[in-house]
Amino acid sequence: MEQIIYLEPTDDLPAIRDRLDWAEAKRVVLVLPKGHTALRNPVGLRLLARHAAAREMEIVLVTRDRLVADLAREQGIAVSRSVEGGQRVRSAAVPSVGAFTPLPSAAVPSATAPRVAPRAAARGTRWGQMGVVLVLIAVVGLLLVGVAVVVLPSAEIIAQLPAVPLSESTLMQADARLTEMQPITAAVPARDIRVERPGTERVQVSGRKDVPDAKAQGEIVFSNKTDSEIEIPAGVVLATSTGVIVRFQTVETVTVPAGFGAKAVAKIEAVEPGLGGNVQPYVINRVEYPPGIGVAAVNEKPTSGGSVKSVPVVSNEDKARARAQLLQRIQQEAYLLLRNELQEQEFLLPETMVAIPISEVYDKFTDEPAEELTLDMIVVVKALAISGKDANALALQALERKVPQGMALVPRTLQFRPTEVKAVEEQRVIFVMEASGTAAPVVDETGILNAIRGKPVSWAAQYVQSALGLESPPEIRLRNGWLGRMPLLTMRMTLHAPLPGESP
Repeated sequence: MEQIIYLEPTDDLPAIRDRLDWAEAKRVVLVLPKGHTALRNPVGLRLLARHAAAREMEIVLVTRDRLVADLAREQGIAVSRSVEGGQRVRSAAVPSVGAFTPLPSAAVPSATAPRVAPRAAARGTRWGQMGVVLVLIAVVGLLLVGVAVVVLPSAEIIAQLPAVPLSESTLMQADARLTEMQPITAAVPARDIRVERPGTERVQVSGRKDVPDAKAQGEIVFSNKTDSEIEIPAGVVLATSTGVIVRFQTVETVTVPAGFGAKAVAKIEAVEPGLGGNVQPYVINRVEYPPGIGVAAVNEKPTSGGSVKSVPVVSNEDKARARAQLLQRIQQEAYLLLRNELQEQEFLLPETMVAIPISEVYDKFTDEPAEELTLDMIVVVKALAISGKDANALALQALERKVPQGMALVPRTLQFRPTEVKAVEEQRVIFVMEASGTAAPVVDETGILNAIRGKPVSWAAQYVQSALGLESPPEIRLRNGWLGRMPLLTMRMTLHAPLPGESP
């Protein structure tokens, strides 16, 4: 009856002995996991061998650790590289612990000699015999290892695996209303994230506008309508009587002589600057202020000199430009802040970002003359944080469907990235997720080494090339291979199968 026990990486020597004690079979195959260290020393293996001998139990170690295998053989423990091989390997017969060899009659102690308990004597004899056996086994094991290293052939096989680049795009959606992935609809959960940012933007105005510049000037003729002399002070307001009313005022004091129809000329200028003050003769004919001063007035000559100039003013386009620039800058700043809000394996699509101004104040009005326009704004920016773990899982499923038969994806070559946003809706975004990676043949090292052991080197090279789908035969470095054949022991062969660009 045989029993297979798979050890854990954390099992120490006491734990291994306990598991042997619980075994129901007299032959036990111990399978050591990769990285197991409890038996990487001769003392531990010697104690394990003694414990098995004490239970009259046959043990076989299954390990790929060469150090453990060599040390185990030195202690007389059978070793195999696979479970199947371990089931076939037979170890040396285990001596019965309870066996007792009686002493010859001449050796029987006299009545006066100190008496030794029979059980203690048997125990001492048994341990002495076991010590001798273990020493002999260790010596033979060391000799065999030395012979194997020096005489037995060894082989190193280097097979450059073919690499098949693969990529696949998957249309999926992220929805803030979902709490878990939905593979059927290719939907993954998302969540709303938001930040609030203030900002100020200053722009040079681009609008232009003509504004009044110089005042028109001219002369007015006053005519006395009384018999008395009349003094006309500066500041008397005059106006046109037809069309758009344009007002002028005297800029000097004049005296109109006494007598009806007596005249006097005074200089005038328009009250407001601009082209409107340039009027034709005889249109300024009303005295507005002060009223009833007893004179008539008229301009016998046109007025001139009124002008305008072009100045920068705030336009609606300036306001729109300042707003667009500020929103863009705030969104860029908010993008970095939103990324800090992402949890592990989440990602952010910039297209889902929405900026909502909650305060917007301009320091100038439209058409107001100015060199610069300032905008102060407070903006809330929100976006969708998408579950990258779920999106990558969906994309990986699609990519795995493209892997050729007999090959598998190389995990370290996998890459995932969103490539295109199809639509953005409230709490939902539809986008394309691309997965890419490299596929390589699945390497059954144990099966290949078992198939080629003892075979001619050329046959082994063709077999490995066919089994792994190689473009060219592998490189086989044979040592002590005088017969041109691969080693009979798989433990004397190693297979290195790197991808292109990797060193073996």
